[in-house]
Amino acid sequence: MINLLIIDENAFLRLGLRTAIGMEEGIEVVGDTRPGDAALEAVAKLRPDVVLMSLRWPDMESIALCHQVAERFPNTRVVMLSDREREEEIVLSVLSGASGYVSKYAPGSELALAITLVSVGGTYFRSELKERVTAKLQGIFGEEELDSVPDILSRREVVMLRMVGEGYGNEEIGEKLGLAPTTVRNGVSRIRSKLGLNSRYKLISYAARRGILMDPDIETDTPDYTG
Repeated sequence: MINLLIIDENAFLRLGLRTAIGMEEGIEVVGDTRPGDAALEAVAKLRPDVVLMSLRWPDMESIALCHQVAERFPNTRVVMLSDREREEEIVLSVLSGASGYVSKYAPGSELALAITLVSVGGTYFRSELKERVTAKLQGIFGEEELDSVPDILSRREVVMLRMVGEGYGNEEIGEKLGLAPTTVRNGVSRIRSKLGLNSRYKLISYAARRGILMDPDIETDTPDYTG
C-alpha cells in the first residue's frame, strides 16, 4: 500500500483529490494539508511514500516546499500538480526534487499511475514533456565548461545516469537495458553513492550539467551492458 499526503491551499480541491484517488487500488491517502510549516510537519509525522502537491505559479512557495521535502525526507517522493504545462514550471519542479508532474485535470487513473511509478523510484512526465524537460535542462547547463564524467562510473552506470537524467524510471531503464528492476535500483543507488548525491533530482541536475544528456557517445538503446 502506498501512503499518500495531499498538499494544496484549497480544501475543496484536497477533498476532490482524496475522493478521486481513494477509488484507486493500492493507494491510501493518509492526510491532506495546506502548504507551509503545517505541510512539513505533516510529512515529518506521517512519513508518506508520496506527496501530491499543487504548484502555484509564479508564487515560488510550492517550489521551495518541494525542495525542503526532497532534502529533509529523501524517502518521500513528490508529484507536482498544475493547471498548465509551462516549461519553466516543469524544470523548476525537477530541479527542486519532484519526480513527477501531472495536470490537475488528469483522471484519477492517471494520478494513480504517476503516484505508483514515483513510489518505486520512477518518474512520471508525459513523453513530450519529458523531451522538453531534457532539452531545457541541457539548454541551462549545456554551455558551461565542465569536467568529463568521472572514471569511477562504469560504462553501464554512465548509461543508467543518462537515462535517469532523461526522466526514465527504474522499470523503464530495466526494460531498455535488459536488466531486472532490482539490478537497476541497486545500480542507481551505487551511482548516487559514488557521486555523493543523495537524491534522484540531484542525479538529473548532475547529468545535465555534465553534458551527459546530449553526449552522442553514450548509447541507451543497446541492452548488452555488463560493465
